[in-house]
Amino acid sequence: MGDPAGIGPEIIAKACARLKPRLADGSLSLLIIGSVTAMRAMEPISGRIEEEGPSASAAGNFPPVAILEAGPERTPIETGIMSAEGGRLAYLAIEKAVRLAQAGSIAGIVTAPLNKEALNLAGYHYAGHTDMLAELTGARDSVMMLAHGDFRVSHVSTHVALAQVPSKLTEPRLRRVIQLTVEALHGLGIAHPRIAVAALNPHAGEGGIFGREDIDITAPVVASYT
Repeated sequence: MGDPAGIGPEIIAKACARLKPRLADGSLSLLIIGSVTAMRAMEPISGRIEEEGPSASAAGNFPPVAILEAGPERTPIETGIMSAEGGRLAYLAIEKAVRLAQAGSIAGIVTAPLNKEALNLAGYHYAGHTDMLAELTGARDSVMMLAHGDFRVSHVSTHVALAQVPSKLTEPRLRRVIQLTVEALHGLGIAHPRIAVAALNPHAGEGGIFGREDIDITAPVVASYT
């Protein structure tokens, strides 16, 4: 669900309504993990959603659309109001989803937006989904990839202040991002991917006039692959 005070419950309700034909014919099932209270308010859009207990969800035995409570709500969640409680429930929802996926009880995870401020207020000091999922799964490294149609974009830097971005462009980091991207593309069935590396500076530095990062770091890395 992401942050239960955010847009997540509404997005999920509209998705449930749009996916009703697939839910009805058995080609898809959805387990919503988050705030039951927040989801109940969306039932005029989504339709009735059954609540599941932990034992049923762990076994993967749930109806076409069901909801699993992320955790007991210590204080009421108000839509549009950022809170540590919202951040806590958002983290617990993702943690439960990861454990269910690792157990083979669910096939994949789709997350609604997180509020990073709420997440950090709750004591979970992550910049976003990518590093959180990496820690929960024990991954040694992680890269965020965006996908739309045939286009895939991996990030050398993600959620950092703009002033810090140049320091994130290092030769080891760039090589690691390229490596993980190629591995991911192979996993997606793209046998011979073409990789384009964006410049950091305008005009790739324009011979050093606008910075040397692209000349000193990016260009040599790219050349080593050609």
